[in-house]
Amino acid sequence: IKELPAGETFSTAFNEWVRKVQDAIQVELEKRKSGFGRIFSEFIRLQKDANITTREFSSSWRIGPLEIELRPQYAQVRCRYNQQVLTKWTPITNVEDLKALYSVTCEDLRKSEIPLLVFREALWEAYGYLKNRQDGSMFNRQSVPAVEMIKELKVVLYRKALERKAPRLKDTSDWVFLYNIDVYFSQLRAVPTEKRLSLEAGSQLEIAKGKGIILNGLDAAQDYKIYCYFKA
Repeated sequence: IKELPAGETFSTAFNEWVRKVQDAIQVELEKRKSGFGRIFSEFIRLQKDANITTREFSSSWRIGPLEIELRPQYAQVRCRYNQQVLTKWTPITNVEDLKALYSVTCEDLRKSEIPLLVFREALWEAYGYLKNRQDGSMFNRQSVPAVEMIKELKVVLYRKALERKAPRLKDTSDWVFLYNIDVYFSQLRAVPTEKRLSLEAGSQLEIAKGKGIILNGLDAAQDYKIYCYFKA
């Protein structure tokens, strides 16, 4: 202890050491960011060559059905669908890492697809239950809240799986249902006219209160849209 430098000298030396470490970290982060930029640019080029629609945003890209969020300074990405998180932040060291993550996550989306016949019946049943449960004094009893539809869908599909003695859904995250709702509306012509549902936007106040769901994730060329109600 006696051999340690005086407090002021020690403090100066320590602060200098901290500054050098911070500078070294900053240099390394800049290298990562630059290298990550080249890797991601190459990945985007490959997607465009494969005729997959891509769109750039401030801190993410929409590529096909996925949105890929970027953290360039850490060379990390994560995947979302309709702004629902599908993967954790994943380190990327080369283009192959990105290709593998994108491929596996797209496959997870496809595996989560519920047969249209099963899903459209569950959707109609959930809609009917919520509509009949609403207060008769409501201005428009034909419209049911979209957020409640997601909750009721989970219940209906669970019950139907038990009735059919079929495997239950392995993942009941909201993105699974948002994805299947998008698929449903993309194949609406296959749904009998008398059982077709439509979507309604809500007010800015309703959206601000979290009463909307985000859809239109299947195609990056389409803008996300927020809907607050289902209606027959």
